[in-house]
Amino acid sequence: MFGALLGLVLALATLTRPEGLGVAAVGILWLATKPPKILGAALAGLALPLASYQAFRFATWGTWVSTSSSAKLGDFSVLYNIFASIDYFLHSYALYAALIVFALLFFIWARPNRQGWLVLSLAVPLILATAIAGGDHMPFGRFLVPMAGLLLLAIGLTPYPRDKDKSLRPLPIVGAGIAIVGHLAMCIVTVFVATGDLAAVFGAPVGRFLEEHLPAGSLVATATAGSTPYFAPSLHFIDTLGLNDPNIATRRIDAIRTRWQYQPGHRKGNGAYVLQRQPDVIILGPAYGYLGHVANNWFLTDLELLESQTFWDEYVPYAWKLKLEKDYGDRDFEEADRRMWMLHTGIPEKHKPEGLLLKEGEWLLIAFLRRTSPATTQLATTGISLESHFRQMTPEYQAICQKSPWWAFNLPCDDQARPRK
Repeated sequence: MFGALLGLVLALATLTRPEGLGVAAVGILWLATKPPKILGAALAGLALPLASYQAFRFATWGTWVSTSSSAKLGDFSVLYNIFASIDYFLHSYALYAALIVFALLFFIWARPNRQGWLVLSLAVPLILATAIAGGDHMPFGRFLVPMAGLLLLAIGLTPYPRDKDKSLRPLPIVGAGIAIVGHLAMCIVTVFVATGDLAAVFGAPVGRFLEEHLPAGSLVATATAGSTPYFAPSLHFIDTLGLNDPNIATRRIDAIRTRWQYQPGHRKGNGAYVLQRQPDVIILGPAYGYLGHVANNWFLTDLELLESQTFWDEYVPYAWKLKLEKDYGDRDFEEADRRMWMLHTGIPEKHKPEGLLLKEGEWLLIAFLRRTSPATTQLATTGISLESHFRQMTPEYQAICQKSPWWAFNLPCDDQARPRK
């Protein structure tokens, strides 16, 4: 019974996260030291749920690997991803460096026992998975959180030395380390909650707006598939980054063509596939959209759509003013006048439509509506067409773009050639 239950737990770990398979491998290696009967029961408890779900996955999506894994791993070399994961850690070190340092000092005085080494070994597949995936773009090193917990658990399982002169030395070290890490975590998370996650800040009102103005069953293409669809339950969505779409996730990508492709989880796209689905609404770039004035600003699907004559023939850009919700924290929107308008539309301030003058707490939604779609009739009447206001990138925009820290990637601000009537 013990072996079967442990196998089931390892199966649940594998089904929860892809790197759980590595955790299961460590568990099976540990069980190899147990009687064969226990090991066999554990293997059966592990294999049955995994085989059942893999059969379901293949029958549903036609792939043995999760679409999110395919989309995030991309087709880049492991070495490239390892260097990216190092950069990922360096951007999150403040939260974990203190814990690692104090844990190492602790283990100088107290050697982990068998249970402690087992817990520490569970962190190995998590580290490998993070390195292979190239880290993540989300804040605070979320992939490192389980490793921090395992490290603290290993410290708790490690017996103190019996030498009276040394027995109490680790206690203040560990206590100080936990206090520092806890304080850092509290400060960082408090700031994050106060300001709000950008995907939620903008994705929530966009989702509610689309839910209110589009008929049920309408199809929307967006890269913000984590928040916007949540607030528009009656609509259907295409995740243009492919995290839940095998047609995009499994497409081979051999080159980086846009700025956000440098970020893990943002490397895939398929403009031709999105056009084939004929969505009623297409939102390029972030949750609130952008006009496409700099084709390589955001994602691969955006670039391929902007390069397509079919896209420009069948879709027209519109803009709406949305009121941001106070639930996500107060933000300073004074810069939303000139600089932000320019960055998201490329239209000089003097050409801004009068109906789109922003006030504090308001933001601009830009989306492309399919010209022949009956579903977008009501939505179009509530917005302002930007088709006649569209401009090629101006010197004024170029100056703002180059100074913006948002564009601190390797690709230049480039108005790439695209088909136009």
